[in-house]
Amino acid sequence: MNTKQTIAIVVVVVVILAAIVAVVATTNDSGNNDTPPASASVASGALFGNVNGDSHIDETDVSIIEGIINGEYIFDDYPLADANGDGAVDESDLDVVRAVINGEDTTLRVVNVDGDAISVQYPATDYAFTSGTNMKSVIAALGLTKSMKGIAIDSDTVSPVLDQELYNGLNDGSIELLVDSQSLTVESLSTLANLGVTLVVGEDSGMSSGSDIVTAMNGMGITYLQLNVKDMDLQINALNTLGILMGCEEEAEAYTAWVEGISDTIIENVGDLYGTATVLSVVMTNSVSGTSSDYYAMTEAAGGKNIADWSGSTQKFNEGDTWLLDSKYNADFIFHFRTVTYPDGLTESQIANYAGYFDNTYTYQNGGYYLINGSLPLPVRLAVMAETMYSDCFDEGWAESVFQEYVTDFLGSDYDVSQSMYIWNA
Repeated sequence: MNTKQTIAIVVVVVVILAAIVAVVATTNDSGNNDTPPASASVASGALFGNVNGDSHIDETDVSIIEGIINGEYIFDDYPLADANGDGAVDESDLDVVRAVINGEDTTLRVVNVDGDAISVQYPATDYAFTSGTNMKSVIAALGLTKSMKGIAIDSDTVSPVLDQELYNGLNDGSIELLVDSQSLTVESLSTLANLGVTLVVGEDSGMSSGSDIVTAMNGMGITYLQLNVKDMDLQINALNTLGILMGCEEEAEAYTAWVEGISDTIIENVGDLYGTATVLSVVMTNSVSGTSSDYYAMTEAAGGKNIADWSGSTQKFNEGDTWLLDSKYNADFIFHFRTVTYPDGLTESQIANYAGYFDNTYTYQNGGYYLINGSLPLPVRLAVMAETMYSDCFDEGWAESVFQEYVTDFLGSDYDVSQSMYIWNA
């Protein structure tokens, strides 16, 4: 190619790029109040077709997709608009969204914990769960125990208070215990088949999406959808998506609004102090959370400044170790999460055992070491940490009132949470 041709091509490309930039600037002018906010991110729990990532697939989603088709909006700003996953936004995506609005059978795509889009039949009717602590609160908040066919769960973690309907359903046999564990077994596959289950929803602390059991399920025509429900934002994604799939949008909307209200209250009340209380988090017996841990993110969402400086999920602090005694880890607070079946508490010997790993730390010596019951719903844990770190910013007992709201408003229980301990200062 000669020099003149090369220059000509470059000029044409520059002109085209300039035109594209002009269109982007015009169609996404921040001063244009008619332009809807950018789409929710394509992250775990996101549902294609739910373009704005809220608790409903409705005419708002139709309007945005039509706007993309008409050139009013840009596809890149609304990646969830590609409802059918063909790489383009057109009338076929509208067909999927309108099918949901009309309650008709269709196929939807949900982003799983690995970032893959999993095809799920809508409406979801014949479903089961594999569940740990965080998924239990999602199930309870959405009222899914009334319609689920079975669950794989550690049965001794099911609370008669926080999981009352699940607790009763497992005891009276109306909910099938697939296996007394979060992970399904070969034997439990036949139970799924007998129950007619076509969808199993699990959380990311359970089975791997690539396990042999999942491969076997897929071979049986059973979809496995694994979601992250340990991160608050991703848990909201999961709540909204499951609400749409399973016809409990109003419950998802109410719970999401409640959670967002808690976060807003923390930010508003703490104000300029937000992010000033230094903190470390501990899980299991003596595993200190690193920067990639969801517990690290949780402490920061509660308003703390987590001072862990290693990239791994956790790092053990064993008896005789001294690395946590370095002054750079002199946190104001250590929050140690141990899952206890609420309303059970920790005995003095249990508290002493867990605290014993950390009793030489600056934090423990200065009264900042706390054990928290990890079975509390995630938003309640945020409230408990926030009030503990910034007690002067909240009315006394605010976190307990948040916990009571959860039990009363979302579980429909008259249990008084003040009867039982859920945080201990060793």
